[in-house]
Amino acid sequence: MTERDLQRHDLTSWVRSQLIVEGPTAREAMFINPIDDLGSPLLWLLSRHTVVEEQPHGIGAFTADLLGTYNPAHDYEPWKQQNLDKAVGEYLRRANERLIAGKVFTADYLTTSPFQARLLARKGALPNKPIHSAVWADIPILPGANPAVLARAVTEEEAVEDLRQKVRNALRSARDLGTGADALTGLGEELAHASRQLQRTVRTERRWKVIAPTIAGLGTIALGAAGTVPAIAGGILSAAAGLLPYFADIAGRRRNAAYLFYLANRTSRPKK
Repeated sequence: MTERDLQRHDLTSWVRSQLIVEGPTAREAMFINPIDDLGSPLLWLLSRHTVVEEQPHGIGAFTADLLGTYNPAHDYEPWKQQNLDKAVGEYLRRANERLIAGKVFTADYLTTSPFQARLLARKGALPNKPIHSAVWADIPILPGANPAVLARAVTEEEAVEDLRQKVRNALRSARDLGTGADALTGLGEELAHASRQLQRTVRTERRWKVIAPTIAGLGTIALGAAGTVPAIAGGILSAAAGLLPYFADIAGRRRNAAYLFYLANRTSRPKK
């Protein structure tokens, strides 16, 4: 695959145009890395060969020194062009290696590097699928959520289905990966905002729909305790009836995608 790619002048020229060269440095080192790439740059060191002994028939002894000293009179351009050629081949080989690794495991190669994504698109190996848009979407993440919390969130089937439908709706009008990523970013921001509102709503509801009715119900039970058993039972039923709207609200919230964000954020907060 890499050999075929190297025969494509349009592809190799594009990769070369994306490369940034740093150096030669004071110690005759050269760094090359692509624009918008997250990996470490490639490094080359200039090796100076010095003839220490010449023998007949063109045979000689040489020494090679690394980490020399920058020489302003030396022409480094041929060395630079040679390194650029090697870098083009290396980045093409790396992309193909990851594509093949994905095929071995019957999977798609996803990259968070914009350079790698552009390279794969030019190679024709980056399908326009929603999952690729999600890689670059700036959406809220839950680094503190443990597997148990995530497993609990997945069990909220109605909320998960609502999230899937919202993602499908957001991507329906996306023309390419860029607009798809923007659509998912907007959806993530909306859900994060909705989860914060939900958290405030829950605190308010606990105050007015749980605590207040419970206190009132306890008062009724206490008054009933001074009377007959039916009066006590009536107080219990009154307290339970006062909590029914709260439980109904909980059931309704658990059908919304924002509940997944609320659930994870609530259980992921550090304990004091």
